[in-house]
Amino acid sequence: MVNLDFPFQYLIILMCTKLMGINCEPEWFQDLFRYIGNKDASHREVIIITSRKAPNRPVDNPWVIRLLQRTTQIYPIIRINLNPPFDNHDESHFLSIDATAALFIFVHDILTERSIYPEKVIDIMKRLSLNKKHVRYLAIFLSLELTNNFDKLLKYSWSQQVMDFTIIEMIHCINRTEGLLKICTSNEESPVIHYYNPFLNETVTRTYQAPFDWFPDVLQNMHGYPLKIGVVNRPPFSYVEWHKNLTLKSMNGPDIKLIRAVAERMNFSLDILPRLITYSELYNERTPQGLFNLMASGKVDIYAAVTPHFSENISESLFRSEKILRDELCALVPITKTVAIPLSKDAIEAMVVIIGVVLIYVASSWFLHFYQSWDFFRTIRVLLGIPINVNNSHWSLTQRIVVQVLMIVSLFFSANIYGGLTKVSIDLDTEVQIKTFQELDESGLIPIINPFFFNKTFGNIDPDDKPMLNLKKKAITSIAPWRCPIEAGKYFNVTCLIGKREGELFIKSSYLNGKPTIKFAETCFWLDSYVFLIRPGSPYRRRMDNILTLFQEVGLREKWYRDGPKMMTRKTSDDESLDPPKGVLSEHLTAVSVFGCVTATAIFFCEIIWHRRAYLRILMRKYLRWWTKT
Repeated sequence: MVNLDFPFQYLIILMCTKLMGINCEPEWFQDLFRYIGNKDASHREVIIITSRKAPNRPVDNPWVIRLLQRTTQIYPIIRINLNPPFDNHDESHFLSIDATAALFIFVHDILTERSIYPEKVIDIMKRLSLNKKHVRYLAIFLSLELTNNFDKLLKYSWSQQVMDFTIIEMIHCINRTEGLLKICTSNEESPVIHYYNPFLNETVTRTYQAPFDWFPDVLQNMHGYPLKIGVVNRPPFSYVEWHKNLTLKSMNGPDIKLIRAVAERMNFSLDILPRLITYSELYNERTPQGLFNLMASGKVDIYAAVTPHFSENISESLFRSEKILRDELCALVPITKTVAIPLSKDAIEAMVVIIGVVLIYVASSWFLHFYQSWDFFRTIRVLLGIPINVNNSHWSLTQRIVVQVLMIVSLFFSANIYGGLTKVSIDLDTEVQIKTFQELDESGLIPIINPFFFNKTFGNIDPDDKPMLNLKKKAITSIAPWRCPIEAGKYFNVTCLIGKREGELFIKSSYLNGKPTIKFAETCFWLDSYVFLIRPGSPYRRRMDNILTLFQEVGLREKWYRDGPKMMTRKTSDDESLDPPKGVLSEHLTAVSVFGCVTATAIFFCEIIWHRRAYLRILMRKYLRWWTKT
């Protein structure tokens, strides 16, 4: 990086404005500097490219020097001085650029050849801007006389996908000495501004007149300009059919609806490409790198299929659009049955709590000599939150305290006890639950995964993680992962590693005899954002991201990806309903009612027997007293 010094010309301008008390700055200079120095501008750094062998004096024009010097006081600056030829330029400049928005300023002096040099600089600026979402390019050409001949250069910049490229052409400054001052006498003419609208194939040339829009937003209307769109058949996000010659036959789905909405908003036309597998980059290497090579080749402008990160490589950000949705990769497994345990863990815990509390109370009443009318049946009723009527006038202080503790326990645990008792199973078999990767490995199911997700899922496994290593060894890649759920529900020998949004729709379409045949295990591998892929350095990226953000704010994206996918169904009979059952709530309620009725009846008879025995005991005592008296 080279710092700008204060050249003599800048000192003259400073004296002109400060000492003489007048403002001799040209109007175009003030207007351009207001744009560059605007705090609300999108750029956050400025990259200055010059070509002189003396980098401290890039040009002889004092206004250009002052513009560059003022810019260095406002923004972080990267200064690059390039000397033809460009075969050995410093690679460190390319490595030092981060992912901020930037403004490029290229200054071309009359001493530098204009035939090939500007095109080379455009190539360098494009390479520097590949990892930036928002870039603008300003080129300042100093000429001995106005040429207005930049049509070829502007079209070349568009061939390199350089947009927001404005050229300022001004007369080279000729200095004239007046006493101690050097005055620029030949730049009174207003500069001429050139830019190119590729969507109208029109080069616009205008003499500066205030106010001036330095970077017109030509992306507001692309006038039906065709963009090369790649689509894939990936249910439920997209349903694409191809002719025998691999050209498009039909397409539908949320991905297609979204790209059509973006095209309508930006007013570009969809040039749907043949199947991407026909391109050599992807045909020779069916991996994420092959897809990235295809995107970088310029043969595809937008890959309209929602895609997560394929790796942890930060370079993927060059291709990714704004986030469209979030999803996690989980294991979709066939539903298999095993022998049911009548009492669940929660039900056993509830019974243990009841028995434990009752035993503690009975033991306390025996040691502390409580009033005996308070039997253990009433203890259970209080514990379950059932109101009772008692006469506590004969209670001791200790018994009152113990009963209060019992009521507090009931307050906190009665709901849990009832909840646990409702989980009593009345089925002879139950679904096998897979909650860990070890259980998934021990299930014997063979994982099937999209080859593009394989390295992301199994690429960074801990060597000590045996279950994951075993799953990696058994995993099979498939370019048609949507076929896996059908095989899982039919053969019960595979597990499908797919996104939850996809899997939920496959589950709904797998109902057989009113019940699903597949479900998600409680094991998920990763959570990520899904996006469209865009050609690196694409000028459409900023505008497209703004539209995707707008769709998210109004809820359209979520609506399309929630309601849009078609439900694939598999009929098993002509009269079978394809709607999923309404659930088994009635069975659960019946089980709870029966269990409650049986329990209440049993307790009722036990109380009758208990009180009957107590009544007989009292009668026996009275009879014995009468017998002894007589």
